Amino acid sequence: MTRTPTSAGPELERTREESLPDVSVDVPPGPGSGPGAFLFSTREVTLRTAGVRTRVPDAAPGAVEAAAAATLAAERAAGHPDPLVVGAVGFAPGEARLVVPAHVHRTPTIA
Repeated sequence: MTRTPTSAGPELERTREESLPDVSVDVPPGPGSGPGAFLFSTREVTLRTAGVRTRVPDAAPGAVEAAAAATLAAERAAGHPDPLVVGAVGFAPGEARLVVPAHVHRTPTIA
């Protein structure tokens, strides 16, 4: 098994799921949220560092949650039953009402 160093922490073990693509989805901003995109991944290798693995909850009322839930449903239908959030671009952790660890690297959206 090969190992990959990351900026997020210790080396991560590569898995056979590594060849699956990440899914980036534009999410309409909710009240108090800036524009941005959520990065979803079904690749375990991205999420092995302690504290980074975070399950995405199903939708609650609101446009951001509905867009995220639609993406999760599409991933499940494509055979990826447990998509996970890796990070949120342009949002502070928790700002979009999805669970995103504070230490996950985020790249700000440049307008």
